[in-house]
Parts: sequence; C-alpha cells; structure tokens
Amino acid sequence: QKALSAIFRTGMRFGVAHLTDIHCPIQHKNALRWALDQIEREKPGLVVIGGDAYEGEPWSRHPSENSWTLPDEYEAWAKVARDINEVAPQARKVWIYGNHEDNWRQVDRIPKRLRPIVDWRDWDPLDRISLRDQVADWRVITRYGSRVRWWCGPVCFVHGTKAGLYAARDMALEHGRDNTLVLSGHTHRPVPITRHAYPGGVPSNLWYGNSGCLADWEKMTYIQRLNHQSWGHAITIGEIYSTNKTLLMEGRKAYANKIWDAEVRVLTLARDTM
Repeated sequence: QKALSAIFRTGMRFGVAHLTDIHCPIQHKNALRWALDQIEREKPGLVVIGGDAYEGEPWSRHPSENSWTLPDEYEAWAKVARDINEVAPQARKVWIYGNHEDNWRQVDRIPKRLRPIVDWRDWDPLDRISLRDQVADWRVITRYGSRVRWWCGPVCFVHGTKAGLYAARDMALEHGRDNTLVLSGHTHRPVPITRHAYPGGVPSNLWYGNSGCLADWEKMTYIQRLNHQSWGHAITIGEIYSTNKTLLMEGRKAYANKIWDAEVRVLTLARDTM
C-alpha cells in the first residue's frame, strides 16, 4: 500500500484508466492512438495495463510463420510504454501479467535452462528501445493466475482466467467485495460497467466490466472462435472519490458505500467490421 501514496496525494478524488490486451506487435495502431488520446485528455492519476501487452509468440502452443521475433515484440511494447509515459507523465503505472506474458514459464513451452534469456527483464538491447528502461518506474506484477489481482481502493484489476460469455461476471464473483468494481480483460470482449444481480433480478453491491482489447484481431490467425464478433477496441475510464484517505487505501475489503464511477468506452466492435 505504500506504493499508492503518490496516487492519494489529496485524499479526495483521482482518475483511473484501464487498457488491456494490446498484443504487441499486432496492436491496432488507430485504436491504440484513440486510447492514448483518452488518457491524455482525462489525465488519470493511475494507468493500469491489464495483461497480454505482447504476444509471447515464441512460447505459444499455436504454430505460426509470422515474420517478427521476440525482440521485435519487446521493442514494440517498449514503444507503446514510452507513449503511455508521454501522455500520462504524472500518473502511476501498473502492468499486470496476462497469460501471454506468463506462458514462457509453463512446462514444455521453453526448456527450463533457456527461460532466463528470454525474460524481458534480462533483455538489454544495444540498438533498440529498452523495455526495461521504459517501465523502470512502473509497478510490474510478474505473476498470472486465478489468485492474482491488484487493488486500488475499491477497484480490483485482474487479467482474467476465464473465457466464457460470463467471464467478467465470474471474475467479479471470485475477486470482488461489497461496493467494489472488478475490471478484467483476457476475453477481448468489452463489457459495460454492470451491476451483478442474484437470480430473480435482485441486485447485489458488486460491479464488473471488461476493457476489451487494443489488438488487431485480423492478425490473430491462430485464434478461431465462434464469438469473434463480440471482440472490441475499448478502454475503461473511471474516478475514485472520497474525503477519507484511509478508505481509499483499504483495498481488498468491503465498502459501506460506492465511492467510484467508471465507464467502458468502446471504439470498434468486430461485428461492425465483418
């Protein structure tokens, strides 16, 4: 929690931006530029990258003959990280690993003895933009799984481990608390900020949303899904507010009241381009 002190300077209110699933080097340039413009205009105090920042293709289970290399992926993500730093120089940045960043540690993906030399933290290029330098001041959560989450006051950020139609809801039920918001990614399907309801339509005090993706899904030749038309380019913009600084620092606990607002802004849905 000490790392959050710069965010809660006033103890009043501040903005939050959540973008996810950029999948460098196949990021959608126009969608990414749109998302960066949203951040620059809103000037949030916190920017969270929700995972799958790069493809991690060399350790993918899916065969491909794409032309790029792992250094190309790292450099592409380094350039995006640089752009985020430029549009939000005063904001704190948090990068949460998704499955694509984490897959290199999975058994049978890469020989164990080779794993240390493919980690971006050990990649120090002489003629490329250094990813390590661009995220030197970021909080990077280098773990992925069903228990990995990061809280900022009443807002919980997860990459997501489920891909079904109700994945965002399920992530909220797994991680959320009363009057909190759980934001996820992973599925590439934007989900507007939604209040969970019990059977019979009785609302609960739990909200959830999904920030879609910023990748060019037409270049994801390794993925074939029947619900591809539900994917979308999006970003979540929100605000946490309170006059009680202690309340803002209480992450992972229930709240007596809702002290946040947020919206998932959608630029493009795949169904509109098919």
